[in-house]
Amino acid sequence: MRHRLCFSAGSRCGLAFQSDFVFACFCALLLVGCGQDRSRSVPTAATNDGTTGRETVPILPDDPAAVEALKAAGFQLTTNDAGNVTAVSMSFNEDKSSELAFLKGLHSLNQIQFTGPALTDEGLDVIAHLPHLTRLNLADSRAADGALKACERLRHLEVLQLRRSAVSNDGLASLSDLPALRAVDIRNTKVSDGGLRHLATIPTLVDVQFEKCDVTDDGVKAISGLPLKSINLNFCTSISDDTLILLGGMSDLTSIQLSETGITDRGMQAVSNLKKLRRLRLTGCDVTHEGFAHLAGIESIERLELRGTSLDAEGLKIIAQLPSINFLDISECRLLRAEELAPLNQMKKLKTLICWETKLDDSVLTTFGGLTALEDMDLGSTSVTDESVATLLKLKKLRKLNLGGTQLTDDGFRQLSQLPGLTWLNVANTEIGFDVIDELKAVREGFEVQEFE
Repeated sequence: MRHRLCFSAGSRCGLAFQSDFVFACFCALLLVGCGQDRSRSVPTAATNDGTTGRETVPILPDDPAAVEALKAAGFQLTTNDAGNVTAVSMSFNEDKSSELAFLKGLHSLNQIQFTGPALTDEGLDVIAHLPHLTRLNLADSRAADGALKACERLRHLEVLQLRRSAVSNDGLASLSDLPALRAVDIRNTKVSDGGLRHLATIPTLVDVQFEKCDVTDDGVKAISGLPLKSINLNFCTSISDDTLILLGGMSDLTSIQLSETGITDRGMQAVSNLKKLRRLRLTGCDVTHEGFAHLAGIESIERLELRGTSLDAEGLKIIAQLPSINFLDISECRLLRAEELAPLNQMKKLKTLICWETKLDDSVLTTFGGLTALEDMDLGSTSVTDESVATLLKLKKLRKLNLGGTQLTDDGFRQLSQLPGLTWLNVANTEIGFDVIDELKAVREGFEVQEFE
């Protein structure tokens, strides 16, 4: 209802009251006009020239009632210096959908991490009302296409994590017009080639994770025009050399994961084109020295995961010459005899070396004393004995050491406790005594001894 003040023409009192009222309003306007500027600059989507535009929007304080309601419901809140909530997380072990509406009261919210079996699309339509959202994680939940529909107007959304969720091919169509989306993780979902065709329309995508999806060479062909830097196709068992040949034409790729796929030496030739490649994962692939020969000359490679491949002596010689390798997994590479593992001692930049279930023995390991950058070493189920302890003690940066299933004695384990940085030691399936385990645990605070596997 609108209220009006009425005064008679001859009333002094009325005129005086009116004058005072107008003066008070004028002062209030002055105060508001001179107040601190409560606006902020918020990034918009990337422009065509690669820069980021900015738009000015007012800073609104969060609704205190909404904040308290979310806290009371068990949501974890992270705030910025102004006291506004910027990140929310929750594990949905029970239905919390009715509380999701309170997210509308958080005016600086840019990150959400919701997981759990009780999370469904119910209540997630609130996402459409969170315009500053940049990261959304709905992994390990029953969130589905309705959640994706709520995302279709999020102009600033950059990262979308949907691993082990209930999204489908059709749901991914809702992402087609998102101008800032750069990373999508749909591992362990029912997405197939049809979903990849929707993702192919998002020109900003550089990181895609499809592990254990029903993706084939045709699906990869659909996204081959994207400026990808990272792709994960682990356990996509229909993938063949044709995909690797396609990837060889994507010169910006820095990370390729193809574990347990149909990659062979034929496809490896295409890798030689990828001069920015830093990570290559080929676990379980039938690649021999003929395939690994195409890695020669790629000086950027830092991480190689070759577990269970057909790596042989000639292949390891090639790998040992790569100048930047700091992570190498050759576990279960059973074609290599003990003496053929010797080239590993040339790889001075190694920080992680995984030789689990190889034929490594003391005759070779005792030549590794120069690998002083090592921080994580897995010698599990090898023929290593106390004879190698003196060499291991030279590796002063070791933090994690797996000796499970080896032939070390109590004395050997006691000596290894002298390693100054060691925080984790696996002694499972050895002859170590329980009293020695207790001694090791008492060496320093936080020292962890793994007794069982």
